[in-house]
Amino acid sequence: MIERVKSGLLTILVIISLFLTWLMWTYQPDYDLLQGTEPIESDPYGEELNYDEVVWPERMILHTQLGSTMVDGQESLFVSFYETLLDAGFEELSVSTSVDTENLYDAESGIELIFPAPIPSEVLGELFEFEEDEPYLTVGSADRFLFTHDEENEEILAHLISYEEDLVIEASTTLSVSDFENQYLNRAGSYPEVFAHQGNEGNEEIPRIHYLPENPLTYPHVQYTSVELQAEPFIDYLFSDPTYVKHYRQENGTESFTDGNRMMNLTRNGRYLNYINPVFSDHGTASQQHVVNTSFDFINSHGGWTDQYHLYSWSQDADQDESRFRLIIEGLPVFESNGVNRTSLFVTRSGTQTSRYSRPMYDIDVEEEPIESTPYELPAGQEVLDYIEQHTPFSEEEIENIRVGYQMDRHNLVLAFEPMWFVKYRDSWYPLEINNSEGEEHGLE
Repeated sequence: MIERVKSGLLTILVIISLFLTWLMWTYQPDYDLLQGTEPIESDPYGEELNYDEVVWPERMILHTQLGSTMVDGQESLFVSFYETLLDAGFEELSVSTSVDTENLYDAESGIELIFPAPIPSEVLGELFEFEEDEPYLTVGSADRFLFTHDEENEEILAHLISYEEDLVIEASTTLSVSDFENQYLNRAGSYPEVFAHQGNEGNEEIPRIHYLPENPLTYPHVQYTSVELQAEPFIDYLFSDPTYVKHYRQENGTESFTDGNRMMNLTRNGRYLNYINPVFSDHGTASQQHVVNTSFDFINSHGGWTDQYHLYSWSQDADQDESRFRLIIEGLPVFESNGVNRTSLFVTRSGTQTSRYSRPMYDIDVEEEPIESTPYELPAGQEVLDYIEQHTPFSEEEIENIRVGYQMDRHNLVLAFEPMWFVKYRDSWYPLEINNSEGEEHGLE
C-alpha cells in the first residue's frame, strides 16, 4: 500500500515537473514592454495626414515684366498652383554647380515658391513625380523652386535651389504653358507689389532673396474658440502598457505620468504636453531615415494631427535630431508669445528612437467662423527695414528672414491671433513692435 502511494506521488511529481518544463520552454517574455519602443494601437485623436498636407511653401512670388507680386498662403491662387505642381512631373534632371547667381532671380516671367525649411531629398521624392529612369536626386535638400517659361522648347522649366550645397537642379516639367501664363502670371497684378532684399548669405554662393511689400499690408486680427485635449488618449499613444502608468501631481501644478521609464508632463495648467523617452540602447547609432520622415511618421502614429501644421525647421547633429511643425492660421505661421512656446509640434530623435515629443493640448475651432475678425494694417517693407536698422540690435548681414506672422495670446478657451512683422535672426524669430514708440523687443524661442 505504501509503495503504491509513493509510486502515485512520484508520478504526480513527474507530471508537474514536465508541465513546468513545458511552460519554461514555451514562455516568451514581452520584450516590447521591456524596450518600450512602440505603444499599443489606439484610435487617433487627430488626423493621419500625407506629406503634401504638411510640407508647404510659405510664399509664392509672381514675376512679370511689370515687377513682382506676393501671394500669401491663404489665397486660392497659391493653393491652386501648389496642388497642380504636386500632380505634375519633373523630367530630364541635371545638376548645375556653376550657377549664374546674378541672373538666377532675374527672370522677366516666372513663379517662385519659397519654403520655410529645406525639403530633404527623401521628402521631395514623396511629394513630387520625378521621372522614373532619372538617377536618384543628388541634392540633399531644396529650399525654393523657380519656374520659368522656356519659349524655345515651349515648356515650363524648374530650378530647385539648394543653399546648403550651393547648387541648382534644373528640370523640365509637365506643367501647362497656357495655364502657367493665363491662370497665374496674368493675375499677378491682383496681389501686393514687392521688392527684393538680399538677406544673410553666410558662406553661400547663392544669395537668399527676401521679398518685402512696397505698400502697407492688411491682415485680420482674429479670435477663435478652442477645445482642450485630454491626457488619457495620449497615455495610450505614448506608453506601451497604460496599466503600468502612475499619475503624480507636482507642487508647481505640473501633472506627471510615468511607467518608471518614460514620462509625460502636462504643464501650464494642462495646456502643453512634454513627453520624454530616455534612450540608451542605440547611443551612437544613426538612423537610416531622415528626421523629417521619422518625425512625420511618429505624429501620424501617436494621435495624429490636430489643427493645421506645416514643417518649419529641422536639424541633425551628432547628439540628436529635431523637427518642428508650426501652427498655421489664416495661411500665416504662428510664432511664440513672449518667449513661451505654445504653438508648435516638436519631435526629437536620439539615434534611431524618438526621445522627446512636445505639443500644445488644444484643438482650434477653425472650421467655425472666428468669433472676431478685425482688419489690421501693417507697415510697408521699407519702413520695416528702417525700424530694424534704427531700433534693434540685429546686424543686417545676419538677418535670415523677414515676414508677417501671428502672435498668439490665450484667454481661457479663446485664442487671439495678432498679425505682426517678425525677423529671423540666428535661428530664432523675434516680433517687431513697430507701433511701440519705445521700440521694445521681446525675445522668442
